Amino acid sequence: MRRKQWALAYLTKAQKLMPQVAGVRLNIGLAYYRQNEFGKAIAPLESVVRDQPVATQPRYLLGLCYFFTGQWAKATETLEPLWEQLSGQLPYLYALSNAAHRSGQKELDERALEQLLKLGDNSPEYHLFVGKYHLD
Repeated sequence: MRRKQWALAYLTKAQKLMPQVAGVRLNIGLAYYRQNEFGKAIAPLESVVRDQPVATQPRYLLGLCYFFTGQWAKATETLEPLWEQLSGQLPYLYALSNAAHRSGQKELDERALEQLLKLGDNSPEYHLFVGKYHLD
């Protein structure tokens, strides 16, 4: 995977041999995610989150997959529990605020946007996200 050679056939075979191993399903979801196949990444990532509900990486990836496929309420529901771990990261705050706004969750949208403004500190990354937010 680090060489960007997505051996999904091997991962699928590994999943059939070891269906209980969440790491294999996570790698399948990650492979689809890296190929911008967000819809295909959802099912394997959902299964990992069901098995490991407090694991940050699979939940964040799943939330982003929902976000990129326009499933705003699911994105919000999946990303919000990560506030403690990720509220110091601008990409997380952008996705959460945008999804919350689009799903009609005004309070969460405002809280995430306020945190984004606070952390952004007029940085180029902040301006990128604010511009993208306004375009969306």
